[in-house]
Amino acid sequence: MPVIKSDGSVYFRQKDKKWVASIVIGKKENGRPDRKVFYGNSEREVKAKLKAYKEEMARHDYVNVIKTDVATFMRDWLHNELAISLKPKSYDTKEYVIEKLVIPIIGSIQVSSLTKDDIRRMVKTLSKTYARSTVKKAYDAVNQCFRKAIEDQVLYFNPCTGVNLPREDDSNTKEIRFFTQEEMQRILDAADATYPTGTNICRLGKAIHLLYYTGMRAGEAIALTWDDIDLENKLIYVSKNVVNVKNRDVSDDSEPRFISVVQKSTKTKSGRRAVPVSQKAESALMSLKELNGEHKYVLSTSTGRPVSIRSLEKMFHGCQNRAGVEPHGTLHSLRHTFASRLLENGVDVKVVSEILGHKDITVTYNTYIHIIQTTKLKAVQQLDML
Repeated sequence: MPVIKSDGSVYFRQKDKKWVASIVIGKKENGRPDRKVFYGNSEREVKAKLKAYKEEMARHDYVNVIKTDVATFMRDWLHNELAISLKPKSYDTKEYVIEKLVIPIIGSIQVSSLTKDDIRRMVKTLSKTYARSTVKKAYDAVNQCFRKAIEDQVLYFNPCTGVNLPREDDSNTKEIRFFTQEEMQRILDAADATYPTGTNICRLGKAIHLLYYTGMRAGEAIALTWDDIDLENKLIYVSKNVVNVKNRDVSDDSEPRFISVVQKSTKTKSGRRAVPVSQKAESALMSLKELNGEHKYVLSTSTGRPVSIRSLEKMFHGCQNRAGVEPHGTLHSLRHTFASRLLENGVDVKVVSEILGHKDITVTYNTYIHIIQTTKLKAVQQLDML
């Protein structure tokens, strides 16, 4: 990573009759000086090369860059580069990764002093607490930042190059929560429960049915409008997503720290899809139509606003409490349970992947590998009955 340590030196090398110009631009990983060297047939030639190089360095302000600590360097990249290129939710995630994972470990190190060993230490430290996917996000953030700096000719060395992430088996993995058929039925019954007066305990209880019988992400379901529903052809067109993002206009404690935003795109390109509607999903939609038909959103509040993910999650936890289901799952557990039921009933994994809107079939395989293996084992055992 270039930094001018001196004016450089120029000398004649007797062994090959070449003129040489040399300048120290930093330190190598072993602590020795890192030099930029130019060769030529005359003193004038190498001096010109050295001068041009120093002028180029000055134009890109290398000295100030490499003296900056990693925290300042990455925050500058976040605020000036990513703020205009990322969706709000993606920006929030990247900000969290940089502020909570990267900076506490390597943030105080100067850019010029950051080495592969520092990146390895960051990876090792995070791996003690976080799943591999989270560790990878931290590594990717640093790698992406330094690659962009090299592309912009601000830096010449990426300390992430050659650093390996831990194998999947060597890191913490997050257990996926599935509901059994008996648990799921109790939850659905709790979602439909009423007070003695006959009023529903959960105004949007049918949302639980909709999520379970379609496998949609909660944000996708909340973003649904009635013109996305085609009951004649038994299809739901998924093209939007609701995400919780930081409220960056907070002026006092009375305002919410997070707000829901409707994004006119799904989580992935494959997420834009047509979801088939089963009879039970259609029944849930008809009930919601009777409740919210006058409003734009399928899952709206009584005032017509799309329900928040936080409110839906709170309602779901209440249903699990009334159903006596422990440990609790999340709204995403309904999606996992939907997928597991399809796979257990012999639906091809590629079809399941398309219904879920996964980026590719590998995501589906990796997420539901245990169910897929169990289903294959049961299929093979059928041979014993022949």
